[in-house]
Amino acid sequence: MPSDACALVRNRRHDRRLPLLRIALVSTTCMLIDKASCLSSRSHPAPKRKQVLSKKADGSFRKFTFDGGDSDRSDSRYWYPANIKQALKVRRLENKIQSALSSTFLPAGYPKRTPPGYLTYSMWSWVQDLSTQMRGVLATQRVLEGVGVGKEGATALSASLNFIVRDGCGMLATLLFTSVAASKFRADIKRWRLFADLIVDVGITLEVAATLFPKAWFLPLICVGNMCKAICGVAAGSCGGAINLHWAKGSDISDINAKFGAQHTVTGGLGLLFAALFTTSISSASSSVMWILYAALTGIHIYANTECMKLVAFDSLNTPRMMLLASQFFSQRECDTSTCTADTMNVMMDPETMSKNKEPLFFAWRRPRNLTYFPVLVGISFNDFAKLSGESVSSLQETVTKAAKKHYLVSVGRRKRGRGLSVLLSFFASATPEERTKGYFHALLLCKSLEKQGFRPRKGISHFRSYEKIKMAEEGATNAVEKSWPKFREEAAKAGWKLYLSDFSTKGYELEIK
Repeated sequence: MPSDACALVRNRRHDRRLPLLRIALVSTTCMLIDKASCLSSRSHPAPKRKQVLSKKADGSFRKFTFDGGDSDRSDSRYWYPANIKQALKVRRLENKIQSALSSTFLPAGYPKRTPPGYLTYSMWSWVQDLSTQMRGVLATQRVLEGVGVGKEGATALSASLNFIVRDGCGMLATLLFTSVAASKFRADIKRWRLFADLIVDVGITLEVAATLFPKAWFLPLICVGNMCKAICGVAAGSCGGAINLHWAKGSDISDINAKFGAQHTVTGGLGLLFAALFTTSISSASSSVMWILYAALTGIHIYANTECMKLVAFDSLNTPRMMLLASQFFSQRECDTSTCTADTMNVMMDPETMSKNKEPLFFAWRRPRNLTYFPVLVGISFNDFAKLSGESVSSLQETVTKAAKKHYLVSVGRRKRGRGLSVLLSFFASATPEERTKGYFHALLLCKSLEKQGFRPRKGISHFRSYEKIKMAEEGATNAVEKSWPKFREEAAKAGWKLYLSDFSTKGYELEIK
């Protein structure tokens, strides 16, 4: 073989028995052969080794190479220096720990299979859990002091009776609040969830402050405080399922619930530890210092919850989100290209942008300026519709016949209380969520049409059905919705809104024709 000859020549280059000319010729030939083989290897590189990765949902994986077998065990076939072997062992240990933590606290497929912002949401949730735990231990300490723990003359029977009355009030509040508000949670998840956190702050504050009042006020205060906590349990439990379902998009809801449970277990344990340190450190502090620290923890709790709600970007429309989208849509249609600002010329807001910047998180909020303040009575009964609209029986029959195709009724009417006009909106039981969205869009256009005709929300009008402008406003809104609704639906779909999931706050009535 030429390579063997070359090796022989290289090894015996200084052997005097070989003629110098022969050595020179063979050496030159070997150099040419080596160069040719090098060029051949560059033009025809060796095939890349194929590998198969076996991945788990928690992010861990194993690698198999066809020419090397199981790569998890293949390192023993090679020699490594001692320091590199130690580094590889540390790296494997780090990967195992990371995989264990991920499988315990993060959902399967994170972050690819969860909506953006999940980890930030979890961190803010941990902060509010810690603040609640620390304040809760302080409230428990105050309640125990109030029932006489550590005082002479206090009996176990009196303390037990206080707790029985307090817990009974909490159970009663749970039943009453469930019967009143259970049907309203679905249409306003985020605001009811924040309401739950605010009402639990009120309950904890009442328990902490109960010992500062006369003894006769102690039991009523802790009863009201426990009722607030019970209301929080109902609202938070109902809304928490919908929020977890939002984070389960592309994942498993049972896995999301389990991981949130594991996170709350850890934060609960840390909260107890910090609470013990907190209560012992302020035991000798003055009352003013204690209340300053308590107010700071309460402020942190409220801020953390608002940040959590901003990260939950629902892609369905409810009443506030519908008003904000309609306001932006009307602004884009009404402004001229010369007077439009950069904000009004942009496309419709997507769910993430609205959730972080625009969506109201509290029940007290003002409508956008370009939407009139005529109240929209949504989901009223047909009895109220007939009474407030002021139409005759024949007109009502004609209206119902025409509305059967649209699956909703919309009309101008009086307010239930006070002076002025309102817009009435009733849905048929067969109306789909998208048709309900169209009905609400029609109602908002009717509000604007009333304003164009010169009517004002607070101005009282007797026999308003005799006004020709009322009919003109209703006809104008009907024509406008046929022109604007297809465009609104198209832009909303492009922005990521799912109109087939819309859910509005209503009075609870739906119409059926029999």
